[in-house]
This record gives sequence, structure tokens and C-alpha cells, in this order.
Amino acid sequence: ADLLVALERHEALRGMNTALKAGGTLVYYNTVWQPLDVRLGVSDEIGEEVIQQECRNRKITEIKVFHDHLSDARMQNIALLRAIHQKGLIPGLTEAHYKASMEDLMEGEMLKKNLDFFQSRTNKNA
Repeated sequence: ADLLVALERHEALRGMNTALKAGGTLVYYNTVWQPLDVRLGVSDEIGEEVIQQECRNRKITEIKVFHDHLSDARMQNIALLRAIHQKGLIPGLTEAHYKASMEDLMEGEMLKKNLDFFQSRTNKNA
């Protein structure tokens, strides 16, 4: 793959090692949802430095996304999509496409919060 999007660090590292080609682009949300093997103490938690080193070794463009002000953890998906859109990583995909997708999946206050966040120009940690 040329582009890999991951919702957390374990997923990012696993995806890099199984699908992302050298020289590709990794976009990931910089958090950890502990997999069972980490919770059981069988494996270690993946730190961001592990991902950074792997990106350097394979000349992968690393785009780390994190927002400490999200009112709902479910908005992490939108944070990733926002970063992808702002950096123009998927040619031909416009803001209207993202908006239409959100309107298909959400309504009311949830839709408003996600659209407001997606369309905001604040680029803190993205």
C-alpha cells in the first residue's frame, strides 16, 4: 500500500509491517487501545518511538495525529480524515465527499460537532 491509516499505534505498526511499502505514507492516531496480549502482559505496549524508527528505516512519511481537546473519543476517526484532507493525501477527494459521508452516518448534534471539527482550520497536533 502507498497509504496506511491506523486508529492507534499497535494497528499502525502491524499495518506498516504487513501492507505499507517503503516510501509510503503512514497516518495514525497517536494513542493506544491495548490489545489483549498487552493487557495480559504477553507483549509490550508500542511506543511512538518504535513507529518513528521504523518510518525512518523505511523512508515512510509519518503523519502523527493527536488532539487532546476532543469531546468524544469517537471523533478520532474524523481527526484522521481531517489530516488526510488537509494534506491532500487522496487526490480527487474533496471536502464535499467527506461531508456527504458524515451526513450518511451521523445526524443532529453528533454530525454538527464532527463537521465543525473537520472544517476547523486549527491544525494543533495534526
